[in-house]
Amino acid sequence: MIHTGTRHSPILRERRDSCGVSARFVRHSVQIFRTIQIFRIIQNISTMQYFVRAMENHKESDRVFGRELPCSGLDMAKAEAKRIVLTSDPAMKLQADACIRNGRQVRTKYRCWRNERGEFFESVLV
Repeated sequence: MIHTGTRHSPILRERRDSCGVSARFVRHSVQIFRTIQIFRIIQNISTMQYFVRAMENHKESDRVFGRELPCSGLDMAKAEAKRIVLTSDPAMKLQADACIRNGRQVRTKYRCWRNERGEFFESVLV
């Protein structure tokens, strides 16, 4: 800080660089920028969601059966998808997908289904 003014009314002002920007302003801007970066990283981590969705496995039908079932991880989602298909009626030809949602993007990581004869199939997708 530079002290300027008279003895009776001191005026304190901050040192400024050649552009007229104070050092305090620069430090504050950097802190805000870092906070925003950390918030975005945390937000991206927290938006990753695993879930299971089940549907009828017909060529003419692709409708979703029930709501998406949220899961805590991919292993839990795979196990839940397998359980849904194995406990369903074989004549229903049910298919279940274990998916991950990251923001607006959804990717299917695991799929299991029953065919016309009631045989169980599963596939790990990349």
